[in-house]
Amino acid sequence: MPIEPFLQRALLISVLLGPLCGLLGVFVTARRMSFFSDTIAHAALAGVALGLWLGMPEPTIPMIVFSLAVALLILWFKEHTELLNDTIMALLRACRVGVDDGIQGDEAREASSNAQNIVRSIAAKLALKAS
Repeated sequence: MPIEPFLQRALLISVLLGPLCGLLGVFVTARRMSFFSDTIAHAALAGVALGLWLGMPEPTIPMIVFSLAVALLILWFKEHTELLNDTIMALLRACRVGVDDGIQGDEAREASSNAQNIVRSIAAKLALKAS
């Protein structure tokens, strides 16, 4: 049975990236920066939400600005406090959640609740079909 070319490329990339990600993971964990990508990603999400809330047609600019601001805050806290990197990033992520909730308001919470109900309904139907 021949293997499709895209599957061959996916396998090759997986074999090359697996050890690299393992080495990078050790470095990130040793430097106590395991929350870094999560913190920056959530800052970018808050930047997009802020851009859309302000009515900007292109949310890329506030996304970049908000992400850079959070990265600079991480550096400032690291240099001016004795907090660990993971603690700083968890703190900033929690602040981002508060900002995001403030921007989105009740309408977004209601839409999120509706989306969660739809996902639960689909999961229940799939579970019934599987059994």
